[in-house]
Amino acid sequence: MIGEYFKICSKCEQNKPISHFHKMRNTRRYDCKECRNKYLREWSRKNPEKKREQKYRTRYGITLKQYEKLLAFQDHACAICGKKEHVRKTDKYFLVDHCHKTGKVRGLLCHRCNQALSQLNEDPSSSLRLIKYIFLHKIKERRYASSFFAGYMQGISIMLNKATNNLNQQEINKYD
Repeated sequence: MIGEYFKICSKCEQNKPISHFHKMRNTRRYDCKECRNKYLREWSRKNPEKKREQKYRTRYGITLKQYEKLLAFQDHACAICGKKEHVRKTDKYFLVDHCHKTGKVRGLLCHRCNQALSQLNEDPSSSLRLIKYIFLHKIKERRYASSFFAGYMQGISIMLNKATNNLNQQEINKYD
């Protein structure tokens, strides 16, 4: 490029355009982007626990110790389904669930529960409608058509509608 400045990388010692170096305050890094990325990948591979600590600190504002404390508080299980084992074989740790508006950590979830929460857009009324839908169809599957179940289902429906409209403030505060 015409007028582009060049710099020598301190790692690979190649003369590269200045755009190949990360900005650092009002100057450029001493190593090129390619060498820096290679170093960071290697560091991450050699220091998985430090990388994990860094991730929790930067993304969620918690330390690894706080993560472990929360996991112990949850009896080493998912905060929603209560399962202690991971659904996916590749998962080693529970995922940190947090409020996307405030950034506040709410609990630790398995992959499946985290995905379900995400799919419902963290909307309590959608969650309650989903429960109602599943419950109604479980009843239909079993062919329970007696008047007892009809009355029971009507009661469940009323309860779910009330819960949708008036979420119990004590339940909400329990997680604050």
